[in-house]
Amino acid sequence: MIAGGVLQYLEESEIRQFFSMLADNFPDGEIVFDAPSKPLFTLSGSNLGALFDMFPQGQRDAILAALVDAMKDWLEKAPQEQKDTVYDTITTLIKWTLEDANEITKWDDRITVIDQFPLFRNISRDSVSADMRQFVDYSDKSRIFNIFHLRV
Repeated sequence: MIAGGVLQYLEESEIRQFFSMLADNFPDGEIVFDAPSKPLFTLSGSNLGALFDMFPQGQRDAILAALVDAMKDWLEKAPQEQKDTVYDTITTLIKWTLEDANEITKWDDRITVIDQFPLFRNISRDSVSADMRQFVDYSDKSRIFNIFHLRV
């Protein structure tokens, strides 16, 4: 079974129930899924601070200055209700993160880890731009997104 881009939007209790249901109905079945890790949310609910680290200092300063100017402009003009909605969406959209698949094995002794690895591990860097290569390398090094392969 493949569950790409889904589990992160569920509550942990729903995910536990899902894995229990899989183990009950598909003994020795396998599932592959992706999930973000907590380091994705290193700056007030986002990974912007971590992403800035992948740029040279001068470029980082320019990006940050432009972002701050845009945010100041938006904060001055946007109604409070809109600001609250944006903040709530950013901080509550992703409900579940996972750094280590072994955490799931504690939920049910029928679950075992087959593999876990950074999202872009098997993606060739040859055909992507330098900026994208820098992002992909950073993402894998910091393990902000991972692929998990489990047996239930």
